[in-house]
Amino acid sequence: MKTKTKAPDEKYDEFTILEILRRQYLNPRFSNGTRYAFLTHVRDATGFQGTRTADAIVVNLWPSDRFQLTGFEVKVSRSDWMKEIADADKAAIFQKRCHQWYLIAPEGVAKLEEIPGDWGFLEVAAAKIRPAAPRGSLNYSESQSKCKSCGKPIASLQNVSPAYLETELAAIAKGDTRKLDFCPDCRRKQGNKTNA
Repeated sequence: MKTKTKAPDEKYDEFTILEILRRQYLNPRFSNGTRYAFLTHVRDATGFQGTRTADAIVVNLWPSDRFQLTGFEVKVSRSDWMKEIADADKAAIFQKRCHQWYLIAPEGVAKLEEIPGDWGFLEVAAAKIRPAAPRGSLNYSESQSKCKSCGKPIASLQNVSPAYLETELAAIAKGDTRKLDFCPDCRRKQGNKTNA
């Protein structure tokens, strides 16, 4: 069944949507201590190596929640959304590192049948976010590449220490994504060889 898109009742820009999303994740009323890191305009690499930008990445900082990463693509117009779905690989570089991936847009920007199967869809209306489609749950361990040294799937961040997560995020921040092509064991072995 096809759904019609209706013209948005309110005008939202990207900044406003990101602010609504930030308030949702950083609301102290729903958190016992710092639970999330909220990052906007996250590049896939630093400097001139960066070619793509995720509108928002939320890092769950609690080990009991397995340090889940949730990514968001913000679209504020129908034409912008149509460009996004025409280039299906655009979000793939971030999706392979995230546990969940969402489109977040005002009402009327996207139709349910246009949402890729591994994306969730959140609509913004009356300055609130509501789910329009099930969350975009990715099979993180399958979507990731395999270790270039031993061939095992790279750790999914589901049972890793905060120190490992910090190392992973530091490598991304430095633009040194080559290290991310190796599992933690092989990365440690490589570090021991260079320190010897």
